[in-house]
Amino acid sequence: MIIETNDQPQQERGAGLVEYTLLVALIVLVCIAAIALVGDSTAEPFSSIMSGFS
Repeated sequence: MIIETNDQPQQERGAGLVEYTLLVALIVLVCIAAIALVGDSTAEPFSSIMSGFS
C-alpha cells in the first residue's frame, strides 16, 4: 500500500504565490515607466481635448 503525503503541493502553492507577486510587481513597474515616458508627450493633446469640453 502506498500512502502519499500532501507536503509537496503546499510548498508549490507558496512558491506560486511568490512568483505571482513578483510578476504583478514587475507589471506595475512597467506600467509606471510607460506612463512616465509617454505621459509628457500626451499631456498637450489631452489638455486640448479636455478644454474643448468646457
